[in-house]
Amino acid sequence: MHKMTIYPFLFLLLFFQSSLVCGIEKQGCGSWTSKSPMPTPRTEVAAALLDGKIYVIGGFDSQGETNLVEAYDISKDFWGKIAPLPMPLHHTGAASVGGKVYVIGGGPRPGLSFSNVNEVFTPQ
Repeated sequence: MHKMTIYPFLFLLLFFQSSLVCGIEKQGCGSWTSKSPMPTPRTEVAAALLDGKIYVIGGFDSQGETNLVEAYDISKDFWGKIAPLPMPLHHTGAASVGGKVYVIGGGPRPGLSFSNVNEVFTPQ
């Protein structure tokens, strides 16, 4: 019987905690602003931030798995294509370290596929 009375209390606590945190911020709860859309619609991509650009890597486009890499320049609100991956990859991981973008793992084929890929992109 005690468990049933705790659930409404936890719900209220979580609700008021999130409301309190949002109310404390000087800019309110934030807002969304539309920017230039990604040129090639894709899903299951990886992304990494490096030097003011967001690199969107691989994934699936309308034709299937892709090796496409596009970079979004945050300050210019502009997308550009960069060197493609050596092979198509989806569900991969990406991170930027030391001025480079690392792409690790992921699948080269549709469905449940795996790879031990470890690619490094160095911007010019």
